[in-house]
Amino acid sequence: MLGSWRKRNAEKEEEREEVVAKKSKTTKKKIEELKEKLKGVEKSLDETCNDITNTIRENSMMRQRVHMSFRNSRRAVQMKKELTVQVKKTARLDETQKLKIEKMERKLDNFKDHDTVYTKARETTVENREKWMEQLDNIQNNDDETSEEPPSWKTCEICASPFEKLNGRIPRVFKCGHTICTDCAEHFIQNGFVRCPYDRQIFKIENGGIYGLPTNRVLLNM
Repeated sequence: MLGSWRKRNAEKEEEREEVVAKKSKTTKKKIEELKEKLKGVEKSLDETCNDITNTIRENSMMRQRVHMSFRNSRRAVQMKKELTVQVKKTARLDETQKLKIEKMERKLDNFKDHDTVYTKARETTVENREKWMEQLDNIQNNDDETSEEPPSWKTCEICASPFEKLNGRIPRVFKCGHTICTDCAEHFIQNGFVRCPYDRQIFKIENGGIYGLPTNRVLLNM
């Protein structure tokens, strides 16, 4: 009986070892499967982390772009305002320049008018000079002994007539210092200005017109 009992115990021990071996093998297999699953989970987690990192980077770049776009928009608005102000200033300058040009054109027209008057006055002066010289020649021919020709400094160089205290023969002094008679001076007046026939300078006539020009009393009193 003892031998039979030992035999049964040995068989039971073998059966337990087989069960334990099977369980160990099954456990190892499950462990391997879990390891593979863990690797898959870790790989998926890494991919998810990479996606999150990329998303964060893209969001950061997008925020920078939005910020730059907003700043550029503000700059564009500011530049538009500055450009508008500059355009208005330019328009005002153009208007000012236009007025200056118109004023200069009016002055040029006055100069042209003065040239016309000057030409006519010169023609009249030549005629008057010829008449005066003719009269002078007649007087000299009629009475050479009694005739007295006035000095050249006491005659108007435009019409060659002597200066006198009569209105038309009164010597008038321009601001430039030249002197001509009142009658001749009237030929050089145009639009409130008088032009010297010698140096062609133009002066504005004050109150009194041609009679407001100063009289050369030195010539009258000599």
